[in-house]
Amino acid sequence: MRSFLFAGAHSVLASLWSADDIVTAALIKQFFGNLAKKQDKGSALRHAKINLLKKYGDQAIPYYWVGFTLQGEGASAVPVSQ
Repeated sequence: MRSFLFAGAHSVLASLWSADDIVTAALIKQFFGNLAKKQDKGSALRHAKINLLKKYGDQAIPYYWVGFTLQGEGASAVPVSQ
């Protein structure tokens, strides 16, 4: 992750360990949907995780999604180019 930040990325979303493909797809889809709604990056990830719990309930085993972390600048929304 630090390599991306040193190379100039403002923030990086990554998993700390291997993650299930289906859960990852659901989380990332929700995360980017939240960004499209102008949520800041940190809130977008938090709400994506909460929505996984709401949608999948007991089947949303934390091991598969809790490892996703946002490093860097998370308090701003992603700028939309016109």
